[in-house]
Amino acid sequence: MTDDAIRHTRPDAPHWFAVRELDSPPGKVLYLSGELDLLYTPDLRVHIRAALDSDEVIRLVLDLSELEFIDSTGIGVLVWADREATERGRHLAVSGCGPRVRRVLNVYGVAGRLRLYESAEQALETT
Repeated sequence: MTDDAIRHTRPDAPHWFAVRELDSPPGKVLYLSGELDLLYTPDLRVHIRAALDSDEVIRLVLDLSELEFIDSTGIGVLVWADREATERGRHLAVSGCGPRVRRVLNVYGVAGRLRLYESAEQALETT
């Protein structure tokens, strides 16, 4: 995580979640790190809404390469983001899924629904 990341913490939570944004017109990458669960999905929704509300963002990439954990509520946000992007005529891609995260995506049956790429750069080029 770099210094420009927005780190989200909760007083009673033993873990954290952070989002680092990178503008890459006509796209934007949200680099997620830490643990995405019920506590932090509202924070991620705020970042996604802000990106999709921008007229400058045609492609939104959610990079999960530094995400250590994701639960069903996090998966729900990915599915919601994909639907929101499609309804707005935008493109959403997910990149950098490590083995643990990819396994969760497969278990919940959403790996085939989302556009998955090895890297954010690849997602920006092909989305």
